[in-house]
Amino acid sequence: INHLFLFYYLAGMTISRLINQTTTPSINLSEIKKIRISVPRFLEQQKIASVLLTIDEAIQKTQSIIEKAKMLRQGLMQRLLTRGIRHTLFNQTELGQIPENWKVEELKTISLNGTQNGLYKKPQDFGSGYKIVRMTELFRSDILRIGEMECVRVSESELEKYKLNEGDLLFARRSLKVEGAGKCVLIPAIDESVLFESSIIRVTLKQEIAYPRFYLYYFSSATGRRQMRRLIRTVAVSGITGTDLQKIKLPVPPIKEQKEISSILSVVDERIMLENKHKGRLEELKKGLMQVLLTGKVRVKVD
Repeated sequence: INHLFLFYYLAGMTISRLINQTTTPSINLSEIKKIRISVPRFLEQQKIASVLLTIDEAIQKTQSIIEKAKMLRQGLMQRLLTRGIRHTLFNQTELGQIPENWKVEELKTISLNGTQNGLYKKPQDFGSGYKIVRMTELFRSDILRIGEMECVRVSESELEKYKLNEGDLLFARRSLKVEGAGKCVLIPAIDESVLFESSIIRVTLKQEIAYPRFYLYYFSSATGRRQMRRLIRTVAVSGITGTDLQKIKLPVPPIKEQKEISSILSVVDERIMLENKHKGRLEELKKGLMQVLLTGKVRVKVD
């Protein structure tokens, strides 16, 4: 038997029936030895293994491109969000050296109404009504994905008060993990009413002086995360308060430069997104081929 064919065969089979459901689920060698394997001719095994290996290599190559793009993104963020574009003169500030024409302001100064905690509703209010952003949605991506969400019944005044708008920034108010507290997410253009729950803090920026995507990048950068960690209070769970968040000091470049920096970083984000989609398609192709090639539903030609 071809060792690579055997690897793919075992990797593709469902072994849940072999698992001993104890305190620590496990399988044992005697059960593994009893696995029955459909064994085609050796040359056909080699051909099947070669097809699947080719896809695996393409997946690995794509993953390498993604990792390099992420490293480039981190490097660009570190430079652009602290040094800007085409600057030669810098001032020393509490944030370190920043371009001479950049300001340092507290978050409350560049926001419309400071910070706002989300809506609290009782369990019996959920099940129908309007979509509501829960904490889990904040950890799926940096830009909120409006998809399948829980729904909640609210009054007209609650809808008006807690409805999200394009450009809002949401922050995780608490998290079981320290690194999750203060996670920032940007609200994209949305064509329906969506609210946000009480474990989340909303900030609406004055968009004539503060470009939301620029500050999304800032809060997800190493510099922004270091500042956020200073606000985190660790008790039963790690968390931040709206009062502390309002006082965080931020660089404020001219709005034109904020948009230019965001545009550069968005190009890298777009590349990462496209490569992730390509990787996903390759993984689906591999899964489909394993299902038909390793069961003999589709046979490969062997010279």
